[in-house]
Formats: sequence, structure tokens, C-alpha cells
Amino acid sequence: MVCFPWNSKAETSQQATCLPLQPSGLSEGFPQLEELNHLVSTLTEAVRMGHAKSIADRFHPRLKISQASVQDILTKLSYSLKGPLEVSIYRLWSLESPEERSLLVPCADGEISIYTHYGYSQHYALILQILGQKELGRIFTTIVPQRSTWALGSFHYQTWTHNGKSWKELWEEGQEHFKRKDALMAYLKVDWAKKFLLPNPYFSYEAFEQVQMFQNSMLPQTLWEKQVKTLLPQWKVRYLGTLLAEEDLGLVLRLEAHAELNSYEMRVECGKVWTALRSRPELRQLGGLRCGFLLNREDGTADGSMGSLYIKEGSTEGKGGLPNG
Repeated sequence: MVCFPWNSKAETSQQATCLPLQPSGLSEGFPQLEELNHLVSTLTEAVRMGHAKSIADRFHPRLKISQASVQDILTKLSYSLKGPLEVSIYRLWSLESPEERSLLVPCADGEISIYTHYGYSQHYALILQILGQKELGRIFTTIVPQRSTWALGSFHYQTWTHNGKSWKELWEEGQEHFKRKDALMAYLKVDWAKKFLLPNPYFSYEAFEQVQMFQNSMLPQTLWEKQVKTLLPQWKVRYLGTLLAEEDLGLVLRLEAHAELNSYEMRVECGKVWTALRSRPELRQLGGLRCGFLLNREDGTADGSMGSLYIKEGSTEGKGGLPNG
């Protein structure tokens, strides 16, 4: 069991405040937090053991969270981090919004801002840090009052390292590439770093805008896309993006096909795309490519009916290419 005494330093955003709390041994003088302690302990152990039901049962009933949806998150967590898992409390805040409005409130010396829940004058925000064999992850959750006890109000998982590197390390590598006038790889490294900081409905990292501004200043998105597309004159590129691939850092490409391809034809074509990309020396650092084909009528923002496949370092499929038409 852990107890969370008040920290006197409060961070204020107009009508709402964020009060950082410090975990310590259970102490007298905070009986109102005993049930909160129990919920946090239950949650920590359930994440460590992968017990979806123990977590689903603690959600506010109004949210109607199923055990299956929690299990999906825990499965993703287990796959990306690899157990056994060590789970610890990274941060805990008390959020106070006297007008019970949903506001974005700065916390942790501006490192993160958290949205308060509408309809609550006080609730808590918790970040659990999860160390696996392979990577580091985090779970963000809010804890809201429910009658005389506490319930979970949200539950958000994100990996916090990739191949052992944090967003800050990828960001610094991008800056080094930029100093060496390697703007394309600098852009890609910073884009991979930015994926850790993307805004979501629960909280926002303050570093996101800084990273995005630097990325846009060194190489506009249209220019880096053009540089990649020039390597692929045989194909019509419908979508181009970056990917945190399991082996390393990669790209996502969706290309237009004039007719449906079978799985073998797709693998051959994607192998040729992969070879073409790696003809540019700096792109030989890529770990893989998520490659898919779309029919003309299909939207490029998602995989089409033919799906996609992953090509990685060491693939040697195919020669030639689909004509652009």
C-alpha cells in the first residue's frame, strides 16, 4: 500500500489547478486517501500480472468498459514490452476544477498538461511506468469519485522507448543529422520522436510543438515527401509516412495498383520498392517498410482491400515494377 501526501507546490491554469503528490509509506493523517491507495495498488498489480478483469471492474460504470477492451491494451503492452514487467508509480496529481469544467491544466513544471474531467471538482491523474525486458512503457489513467469510493475514468497506454531509445534521444539524433546537413534523415528522426508526443484526448506534452516547429523549419513535409518519391518513379505514391517498426525505424507507403494483386505479387512489388528506397545511402538506416497497394477508388489514408505487408532488412524480393500509367 502507498499513500500520497499533499505537495504544497500547486500549478495553476486560470480556473483549475494541478497539485503534484509524492508517493511515500502509508502515514497517519490522510484517511480519505486509503481507498485511493487500494485502487492504485490493485491497478499496479493487475497491470503487472495482466489481469484485465481486475482493471475493467474498477472503471466507472457509466463508461461501460469491457474486459475484452482492457485485454486488448494489455496484450499490446505485453507484446511491445516483453515480460516479466516491473510496474511503478511515475507521477500522481490531484486535479481541482471548482467549476467542474474540462480544462487543459499544466502539470509537472510544464512537461505535460492534463485535461480535467467535466463534472468533477476534484479527481486524480496517475502515470504508471512499466519496465519490460525490451522497452519502457507508460499507462496514463484518471481516478474519479464514485459515491464513497474511487473509479477509473480513463486508461491510455503508450510505449515510451523504441529499441531502447526515448523521444529525446531520437530528437537529439535528428539534430545531429541536421548539423551534418543530412536534412532528410534529420526530418525522419524527428518525426519518429514526435510520435511519442502526439496529442490525445487525455493529456498533451508541451514538447510536441517545439519538436514540430523544428521539424517544419528544417525541411517542409512536402519537400521530404518529394525527395522520397523521386526514388520511386515507377509507382504512384498515395500515402507516405513514418513507422516505429519492431526491428527499428521505418516508413509506411501505400501505392496505387491498376488491378488487384495477390500476396506473392505484393511481396515482389514491395521488395522492389524497398530496394529502390535503399538506393539512397542515408535511407539504408531504415529498419523496414510497411507496404500496401490500393485500387483507384480506395482512400489512401488507410490500408485498402489488399492489405499491407512488412518488408525488413535482408529482404531480397523481386525486380522491376508496376508501371505508373
